[in-house]
Amino acid sequence: MVRLEELKVEQLKQELGKRSLRTTGTKAELKQRLVEQLEKDGLDPLILEFEYNIEGKEQADNLLGAEKAATAGEKHSEEKGADSANETHEQLDARINAQEENADAFKKEMKTLKKRNG
Repeated sequence: MVRLEELKVEQLKQELGKRSLRTTGTKAELKQRLVEQLEKDGLDPLILEFEYNIEGKEQADNLLGAEKAATAGEKHSEEKGADSANETHEQLDARINAQEENADAFKKEMKTLKKRNG
């Protein structure tokens, strides 16, 4: 899984393209464009993670993107058969639960920091 700041230019372009946004510009411009869109969509770019395979191709958004993850799992199940589908859905559920726990921990940490800094 990859956080926004770790995305490569090609991955940023893929994410922008999925959202029908312009895919030209410097890496900083691409990243800023994606951040702005994620925020408009009600997503937190600081905790959102993207999953890419070894070749760098997008597999599914995680954390607040469960629908896309489920779609990827369904596509995988069509290719691999029913037994594999059950395992894939269980794995996706486990990853989603782990991401939700990470998000909760992050929110708790942010509250603590805000209290310290007044």
